[in-house]
Amino acid sequence: MAGMLPPLIRTQQPQDTPVVDWKNPICKGLVVAISGTNPLMNVALNDRTVLVGSPGKTINTDGINTDFTRASTQGISLGTSAVFNPTDITLFTIYIPKSSTASASHILFSRDDNSLGRAFTLDLHWNASLGVRFYVAGGGTVGTNELRNGVTAVVGKRYVVAARQTGNSAGLFIDGSLISSSSSFTTKPAATGDTRIGMRTYSGSNNPADGSIPISLMWNRALSNAEIQAVSTNPWQIFAPIQRQIFAAVAGGAGSQTLTPTLYGNTHTFYGPTLIPGAATLTQSLYTNSPAFYSPT
Repeated sequence: MAGMLPPLIRTQQPQDTPVVDWKNPICKGLVVAISGTNPLMNVALNDRTVLVGSPGKTINTDGINTDFTRASTQGISLGTSAVFNPTDITLFTIYIPKSSTASASHILFSRDDNSLGRAFTLDLHWNASLGVRFYVAGGGTVGTNELRNGVTAVVGKRYVVAARQTGNSAGLFIDGSLISSSSSFTTKPAATGDTRIGMRTYSGSNNPADGSIPISLMWNRALSNAEIQAVSTNPWQIFAPIQRQIFAAVAGGAGSQTLTPTLYGNTHTFYGPTLIPGAATLTQSLYTNSPAFYSPT
């Protein structure tokens, strides 16, 4: 007989096109979910993305990554819909830079237009005083329109980064821990340009990434500190859990039967349930030793 065990929460990247686990409360408000296994699909909205400059693939401990090469100006375009510039927002990504770019930025998430009308940017800047940043409206003033960790970027380091904003409150997280925050942050502008991963729209300074990203997520709400910690520890939990079946044979008892198939020289014992009062015995002529099968009353 077969049954079902409780599903396993996913802890590794799905290797097919994943499905969001909408039963998981942490997925409430999810509007972007892009895995390196299929960067052409934003599975949160079942919506196609557009690849800019044909980014490639690479493999590391996170699984399959979308690999961006700065010299080729590569990125993922989500589109200009206001859905991708929500009033309340949480961004999450993992980024592994493969080279340094002196005094320049590697864009992780950005919403702007071709005149550099910037709504928000999450990036890794190679200036020693900047590092990981989240800023709105162009940034430049820490605590007012920019948050940063101010630590020199490192090639090959695995950056687990999240940023959130709701009203005038904003926070920047690394490895699930809040490292910078503000309660007087500038309201995020409603820029009408494209939201992109790996580069910004503005052609004069699109600051493309030069590294790999296994997963990119965006919510239209501000996740709690505990939720950001949980996603940082296991981002794959947002995808459908692994279903598990269990198969079991009924243990022997008074109703056990011995069958001797002529194909085999040994005897195999198969077990049936103990007879209950009123059970009927059915005998099939297909077997020379007349095995008994039992049906309930």
